[in-house]
Amino acid sequence: MSPYFIITAGATGSGKTGLINKTMEYLNISDQPFVKILVDDLVENDINYKYKIKNIIDDVSKYCVMDNNILSNKSKKRFKQNCETNAYNNPNKELYKAFSDAYFSTRKAKGCINNSDNLTCDELNDKNIKDATSQSKNIVFEFTGGYIPDWLLNPTWIPEQYTIVITYSLVTLANLVNRNKSRAYTALKAFDKDFRLPAPRLPDVSYDTFKKTVTSIYDVLVNIYELCILNYDKVKCGERQINQLLLFDNNGKSLVNIFDSNKNKIEKPEFIDMISNSFGLVENKQGGYRKKSKGGYRKKSKNFKRSLRNNY
Repeated sequence: MSPYFIITAGATGSGKTGLINKTMEYLNISDQPFVKILVDDLVENDINYKYKIKNIIDDVSKYCVMDNNILSNKSKKRFKQNCETNAYNNPNKELYKAFSDAYFSTRKAKGCINNSDNLTCDELNDKNIKDATSQSKNIVFEFTGGYIPDWLLNPTWIPEQYTIVITYSLVTLANLVNRNKSRAYTALKAFDKDFRLPAPRLPDVSYDTFKKTVTSIYDVLVNIYELCILNYDKVKCGERQINQLLLFDNNGKSLVNIFDSNKNKIEKPEFIDMISNSFGLVENKQGGYRKKSKGGYRKKSKNFKRSLRNNY
């Protein structure tokens, strides 16, 4: 049996962890081990990154402590929690920059998670792909899905013996915004209590950012279907052809398979109609996108406008 190289795709909060299990179950390989390849996992488990994130958390916590003897201890605690929640759910530029600097400085530094070859996280991630493919292991490679991974779809990275599957978790913009509310705060507080956990990043959970992300994933998915599945454009899709495209709708209580390119070869317009429903988007005559149901989305307010007093 040929090993699988599974490429999972979806926005933050779309359920890519559950997508791995659901895809392997669908392919009937749940009992087989696999290697997960994700550079974020390396960075978030690096001890230096953990200390950097812990320092940021401590700075935010200090800023949010209200020194007011008039308030009761219970009120002070509530104020601090609300302040921290707002800080992470509506980050200002200084906080974003602090997390970004911590992430990329760690990712580019030698000795990622103290590897014996003194490699950066990017180099170690590449090495992990090479080591896994050289042993013909099943591989799961995770990415957002905002581009065609033509660089990866190459015999240099994926040898000929591999069956290549790209699998997407499709979620509407409204559901993504709702699911990501307080997600960063919850993850950061969990890490603050248990240093053994991975140190999370701070993604931009604003409406505008998610709108761009969802639209980008939508556009790329249409291109992958047209250029890499219905047809095969070697220049745009890479030298290794995708063997199977799977789509799962994750707007309900569980992931539901809605498309398998090995079973449902449909025309592009029908494909667009199908994924537009799962994305909550419909294409208009000008080529742009709007919400499928009436009412539109309400832009998320930014009620945390205070600076962190140049802490970063």
